[in-house]
Amino acid sequence: MRFVAVGLVSGTAGVLFGYSVAVVAGALVFLTDLFALDTLGSEVVVTSVLVGAFIGAMTSGELAARWGERRVMMITCVIFVLAPIGLAMAGSATEVSLWRGILGLAVGTVSMVAPMYVAEASPAARRGALVSLFQFGVTLGILIAYLINFAFTDSGEWRWMFALGCLPGFVLFGALWTLPESPRWLLLKGRNAEARSAMIRLHADPEEIEAAETVPVEQNGRWGELFMAPVGLVLVMAGGLFLFQNLSGIDGILYYAPQIFLSVGVSAQTGAILATIGLGAVNMLATVGAMFVVDRLGRRPLLISGLAVMTASLGVLGVLLLNPSVSQGEELITLVCLALFVLAFAFSMGPLPYVLTSEVFPLRVRARGMSLATATSWLLNIVVAMTFLSLLKFAGTGATFLVYAGVCLAGLIFSWFMVPETRGRSLAQIEANLRAGRPVRRLGDI
Repeated sequence: MRFVAVGLVSGTAGVLFGYSVAVVAGALVFLTDLFALDTLGSEVVVTSVLVGAFIGAMTSGELAARWGERRVMMITCVIFVLAPIGLAMAGSATEVSLWRGILGLAVGTVSMVAPMYVAEASPAARRGALVSLFQFGVTLGILIAYLINFAFTDSGEWRWMFALGCLPGFVLFGALWTLPESPRWLLLKGRNAEARSAMIRLHADPEEIEAAETVPVEQNGRWGELFMAPVGLVLVMAGGLFLFQNLSGIDGILYYAPQIFLSVGVSAQTGAILATIGLGAVNMLATVGAMFVVDRLGRRPLLISGLAVMTASLGVLGVLLLNPSVSQGEELITLVCLALFVLAFAFSMGPLPYVLTSEVFPLRVRARGMSLATATSWLLNIVVAMTFLSLLKFAGTGATFLVYAGVCLAGLIFSWFMVPETRGRSLAQIEANLRAGRPVRRLGDI
């Protein structure tokens, strides 16, 4: 039972993330008609939550370092409840964008703080699965958003699409209420007795408790340390993973899935949303599979094989869609390629950047390092959301997907040379290896 509340924090934070960013996919059709949005206006409505998320991710590291991860997440729960209600009452595109920006502050905060808290509150043997629950929650939130979109498509009740997003905020607050503060944050503050009590309460692993207490901790980690050896290479690795995660094209596909399906021949808005629900289901089920194997097979094998499949599926898709007229058989291949891409992403680049980033930074700068890495993720997310429709319009669907295939190939090469295997290693062991000056690729070595 002691893992249930930690897992609930991880999963519910992910649901709030996924639902908040994806629900606009179905609402956008009605917002476009109601507020006469052009392409730029649509991209602004979609991107506003991402701008807020970038600000939230960038500032949450400092807040978590000062106040504690649990307390910061409890504050974000208030935003998660109030912002969807504000969206449901919005009377203009400007108000929608403003409330989505406010909601984004909470989304960006939990995208950084939740994986870090869960990693620090989990034993080494279950850390990968429990942190991966965050990405599972993201995919579940996306799928729920698509189902809610479909439920209200006929009635056009976009306000309910947004309003229902407040419900998981209550669940997250309740789960956090039952848990202690992060034991490693307590260690960082010199509150060793409380930290030991929290560790025993969370996972009762005497060896890991002893290892954590022996790691030398200085209280005043500085931003500048992130850019100096040996931590600088860790930052490059973490930032690179989030860079390739977002530039792989997954965000554009998930945000604009109905428009993509319509462009490749799926008839009617309802059919496009149903196809989008299918993609969301593939995304979620594959993430469940990743949770079960990430602590058995390891991080590197999943990451590298997943990127290889992502590259191949987008390459085939891009070549196929260079032809403006898609036949019925080619339409089926298109759907299969999109499903394969999403499946491979869910096994690899979906959960693993969060897992690895929560593991590799040393404790004294972990909050700031994760903050900078996830802020990079949101900044790139903004770029994709603001350019995806314009890129499709300018370059065509085929060329767009070929560009993303090239990004996935670059991510594969980067991961081969830069990403360590951390399976089964305690956070204290990984930090000790970093202090010993091991190359990034060998941080997980004993």
